[in-house]
Amino acid sequence: GNYNGFVNLRLDRGSNGDPFVYQRESPEGPFNASVNLTFNAAGLIDDDGVCYDGDGDGICDGTTPTPLSTDDDFLYGTITGTELRFGRLNIGTAVGSELLPISVPFQAEYHDGAGFVINTDDDCTLIDDVSPANGIPDLVLDNNIESTVTDGDIQICATGGTSTFTLTNPTLVGGDGVLSFSAPGTACKGYTGITLDLATLGLGHLLYDWSDADGLENGPYSENPSGRVDFGLYEGPRSYIYIREPWP
Repeated sequence: GNYNGFVNLRLDRGSNGDPFVYQRESPEGPFNASVNLTFNAAGLIDDDGVCYDGDGDGICDGTTPTPLSTDDDFLYGTITGTELRFGRLNIGTAVGSELLPISVPFQAEYHDGAGFVINTDDDCTLIDDVSPANGIPDLVLDNNIESTVTDGDIQICATGGTSTFTLTNPTLVGGDGVLSFSAPGTACKGYTGITLDLATLGLGHLLYDWSDADGLENGPYSENPSGRVDFGLYEGPRSYIYIREPWP
């Protein structure tokens, strides 16, 4: 005979929970979470071979129930109250004197439907593995003197001046973070590239298609953010809008 039964399925929360992954296809504005469940026939067979047969024809069935309403013998509630955002992590550039430390900003951003803006709601993204105590494997420095440096300091000029970075706030504050690079010393002009390995930090959702090889901004979203700091350069007064040198 046919018998009705009940099964409670609970999705755990936290680091050991069951994640739902949003597959990014192209930049879009924020939207509310929506989950559609599909149960295949094989997934509705218990250990002693009893299965779900919604139409009673003796053949095991699958089903795609409708949220908050019945579909045959199924009822489930959808996920509400969660806004999803298309995000990325952006590392900036900075220039300055070789005699002073230079700060390089980085920030979490999301697409608001028109373009990328800072995610001021982000007070939780944590990049604490990027520190000298952890060997700094996830922040790579690179220039024309040293390649793929992961020990936290890099030689800036041929005369031997080096710069060491520190992370001002491991947890973003209002979407903002800062990397600070120490001064390499007198007459030491040079640069370092900066790359943050988000995948190994567990922040793969902030990767982006930075190269945009096809010009369509449609991914794949698999590239780490990178920035640069230059020592020994003068930025110039910001009051100038246009300047040129006249010739007689």
